[in-house]
Parts: sequence; structure tokens; C-alpha cells
Amino acid sequence: MSDQLIFIVDDEPVNCEILEKDLRASGRIIESYFSGKDVLEAMKQKTPDLILLDIMMPEMDGFEVCRRIKMNPKFYDIPLIFITALSDIENKQKGLQLGAVDYIIKPFDIFEVRLRVKRQLRMRHLYLQIKRQNEIMREELMAARKIQINLLPENDISLPNGYEFFYEYYSCENLGGDFLDITKLDEDHYMFYITDVSGHGTASSLITIYVKEFFHKYVYSEELSPAKLLEDLNKSFMSLKFEGRYLTIFMGILDTKKDILKWSSGGLNTMPFLVNNDEIQELKNPAFAVGWFDNVKWDDHVTKFTDDSFLILYSDAAIEVKNSEDEQLGINGLKNIIIENDMQTFPDLNIIVNELLDYKEGVSFDDDLTLLCIQKKSVKKMEL
Repeated sequence: MSDQLIFIVDDEPVNCEILEKDLRASGRIIESYFSGKDVLEAMKQKTPDLILLDIMMPEMDGFEVCRRIKMNPKFYDIPLIFITALSDIENKQKGLQLGAVDYIIKPFDIFEVRLRVKRQLRMRHLYLQIKRQNEIMREELMAARKIQINLLPENDISLPNGYEFFYEYYSCENLGGDFLDITKLDEDHYMFYITDVSGHGTASSLITIYVKEFFHKYVYSEELSPAKLLEDLNKSFMSLKFEGRYLTIFMGILDTKKDILKWSSGGLNTMPFLVNNDEIQELKNPAFAVGWFDNVKWDDHVTKFTDDSFLILYSDAAIEVKNSEDEQLGINGLKNIIIENDMQTFPDLNIIVNELLDYKEGVSFDDDLTLLCIQKKSVKKMEL
């Protein structure tokens, strides 16, 4: 810390000389300025670690110098100590309100100044260390976010027999606890899921990567079952002890040749909408979330796709979004968005996102949001 830079600002050269002589003995770099204008000009080129500032100076007093420094985002965190002959409580309060960290009365005791300077420089050193560590963490989080985004499946995928797969994905932090994936099992069968890990941030994002890798080992067979997949995932999940984390999930295997969806799900708020013209069916399956208990059994369900039908899956942020009166949108509210925007045959996930933000009266979400759609187009529409 011996190379820390201190600016002394005082229109009396003798005061600068006394402070310089004592503080330089500690190995610190000292620069003196005799006016507020001079120090502000110097700070265009250099950033000090501490400023000792007189108040009563011609042209520009110390209060104004302090105000200008603290208004600059580049300098607002630099500790500033007033050293002045103004001893009344009003000026002291004014100085501290402007952002000074200390206030020393002239004539000063050089030993007292030395101790106060040492304390502030020590705090400055620790602050810069923490700031740098935060910058490193931020850089690492951004790198991790890129990895997580790159692990998402390709968007707007055309599947055989008129099926399309597309989604919208928003994380409320750098790293999200929501995830989705689709895997080709063979020419006619595709496995997909949408999951929401409890919480969000680094720990939850790591679990989403684990889930993706877990499902990559499977190939299609007649015995392949979404319910059995969830049971296998739960066993593995519980054995790894993810510190109280759990996940809700909707898992499906789509047969594009027979237009059949075999599916299972775990946890609350995993009730996708199967939309076919005016009919909107909720795929309900009350079951435990993955990671709650050992030896849980799930059930398989079978749903038929018809021409121009589609399946909309969503994470809980889509129904738990609140308006200004603290009212949740709920499942019926999300269903109404689909109906009121005439999306019974042409789903538009961007419209849903915008409607959710309008309901919230905001520009971002408080939780991770994922919307996923699988649509079956008719042969007639495919030819258009």
C-alpha cells in the first residue's frame, strides 16, 4: 500500500509542506495543489486514493470542489477528508453531507492526521480489492452465461411431418435456473423437456447443465418412458445431495409419425396448454417435484396431436407475474392471453412475453421465464 497516491489541496503552501513531509515518510506518493481548479484539472489525468481538502480557498471553496468530485461517477468513491479552520457544527455537517469521510480542525495534530489517513487508506485498499474481486466474478458469470446460452437447443426447429419447435428464454440474473432441451432419438421420435430449478443464479444454472447431460445418454426404444426417465433422474439427483435444491419438469417424447405425445411431469405449475382451435386443454399431473423424496414413482400419459394444434409449456414466472396491485396473473390469466390475442391456431410467444410485461407494468421479470411451443401444422398450411 506504500504506493498509494494522496492529493493535498490547500491555498497555504506551508500547510501542504507539513502534511507532505510527514505523509511522504510512510512511502506514499504525495501531490499538492493550491486551488480547487488545479486539483480538478489534475484528476482528469490521475485518480488519487485519498484527498485532504481545505475549505476556505479563493475562487472555489472546498465544499464546491467536494461536490464536483462526488458528482463524477469515476471519483465518487474516493475518500475525502476536510482539513479546515471552520470548527462550527454546521460546516462539519455540511462537509459530511457532501460526502466527506472525515473532518479535521486546524490547527491540526499531525499524529492525529496520520492515524486518520492510515485508516482511510486501509479502507480504500480493502475496497479496491473487493471491487476487483467483484469485477472478476462478474466476468466469470458472463462467461458462464454464454456457456449456458450455448447449451440451449437451436430455436425454430422444423421437425418431420409439419411439427415445429420454438421458444423464448429470459433469465432474471446472469445465470438462470430455467432450462429446456430437445433431442432427436430417431427419425420419428424426439425427447424434450422444460425444467425450473428452485432458485436462480450460479447453483441453479449448474444443475440445469447436469440435467442436460443426464438425458443425453438415451436412445429411442418402445420401452422408453418419460415417467421412468424422471424416476432415474430423481435417483441420481437425490444421490448427489444438491443442498436442498429441487426441480419442476415436464418431460415428453413426441412421435411425429403417429402424432402421439407420451409425457410425464413433476412439481407444481407444470401444466402446459394443448391448444386445438377453441379448445384449450391443461395437461394436469399432480406429482412430486424431482429432488423432494427418494423412491418416487411417476405416471406416463398419452396425448394426441391433431392438425393445427400446438402445445405451450411455460415456467412459473409466466403465471406468478404480479400487477401493481400484487395480484398474480395465474393459469387462467395466461390462458386468456392466448384467447384474447387470437392465438388458438397461430401461437406467437413474443406476444405472450409482451402481454406479461404489460401486466407487470415493467421491462423485465423478477424470475426466470421460459416459454416453449411445439406446433403441428396441417398439410395445407405447410404448402402455403
